[in-house]
Amino acid sequence: MTYKNFSNKLLGSLLAFTLFCCASSGFYLINDIADVESDRQHPIKCKRPIAAGLVKIPVATGMAVALLGSALTIGWLRSPQLGAAITA
Repeated sequence: MTYKNFSNKLLGSLLAFTLFCCASSGFYLINDIADVESDRQHPIKCKRPIAAGLVKIPVATGMAVALLGSALTIGWLRSPQLGAAITA
């Protein structure tokens, strides 16, 4: 394996890792938005940024859309296999 081939595979892997992190963060935000009312009643979860009101729901929604949208778009543009894996 040549150095260039290795570096291309490494960069591709790092991109895939980053996109999966973006997608999972987007879903984490969606989950926190969906559970905000019950989290506000919980003694520990009430300290989470959305439940505590430190991050407003529209801001969290925008971030979730941006994270998921960019992860899916970049994944599908990079390769259909990566896009399908992120979608799944």
